[in-house]
Amino acid sequence: MKLLITGAGLIGVNTAQQALAAGHTVVLLDSAPNRTYLHQMLGKHFDKLSVVRADICDSNGLFKIVQEQSVDTIVHTAGLIGKRLDEAPFNGIKTNVMGSMNLLEAARQASVKRFVFLSSFGVYARDRIESEKITESAPTGRTRIYATTKVCTEQLIRAFAEHYDLNTVILRPAAVYGFGHYSGGSGIGTAMAGLMQQVIAGGPVHLPNRSFRSNEYIYCKDAASAVLAACKPENPAGGTYNVGTGIVHSAKELGEILTAWQPGLDISLELGGPNPPIAALNVRAAARDLGFHATYSLEDGLTDYRDNLLTMESHPAAPANGR
Repeated sequence: MKLLITGAGLIGVNTAQQALAAGHTVVLLDSAPNRTYLHQMLGKHFDKLSVVRADICDSNGLFKIVQEQSVDTIVHTAGLIGKRLDEAPFNGIKTNVMGSMNLLEAARQASVKRFVFLSSFGVYARDRIESEKITESAPTGRTRIYATTKVCTEQLIRAFAEHYDLNTVILRPAAVYGFGHYSGGSGIGTAMAGLMQQVIAGGPVHLPNRSFRSNEYIYCKDAASAVLAACKPENPAGGTYNVGTGIVHSAKELGEILTAWQPGLDISLELGGPNPPIAALNVRAAARDLGFHATYSLEDGLTDYRDNLLTMESHPAAPANGR
């Protein structure tokens, strides 16, 4: 496959790493790629990567890139999230919705074989869901701006799939964590990064309620594996799939994992404020249709994350120019 991946963030770069390792050709498109991060993540595969600096809101430029690169698969991860979106809603909506529209039109014009979109489990209207596990048919439509942009883009994708026979897959990952730079504004990514730095420093560790409420997490390497599974032409198109572990963890459980690493680690839990239980994702459809199964438990993912950070600190990468 020749993949065009939009967004040089956590999911995009991990997907690029796995795709390159599997022998695929990858073009990574980002408006401001962090080349040092790319070099750290890709290692020996870095020289195989083509990096294109471009803005998905520039429709003419985007159409030209998709045509010239002759890609057969587009993976769309680019977008704004969290504070970056909330503080500048017009720019955020323009990027997340109109940028996606530009990419869909480019895919249509270039007759791209498959279009994979990274949505979010944040689209679910949890106040209207009573089941123990959330299936893909559960109500969507939360009023947060980020969730709204994802729902809007999902609807655009379904319209393109129906009217123009565009081959599409929509993924709704749980809270993704791992080594990244979080320039897109990921709240959970930034919170996890801060937490890991506290642990590596030996504590004390603080788990604020606003950041570490009960949640379902998925490690970045598992999220990338799900993306590549969705890209495979032998897997069915047209579906929407939850991507997670199917397990919700509380802040207390997260703290227990950390203290198991380092007995005696000083951990404080902020338990104030509402923290209602949440339902986990039903991930059976992704297993059935895509053959995807999360391989990292939360403990395994955090351990790998910690080890990667320690490796980065002991062997810092030099700034890279790339291509």
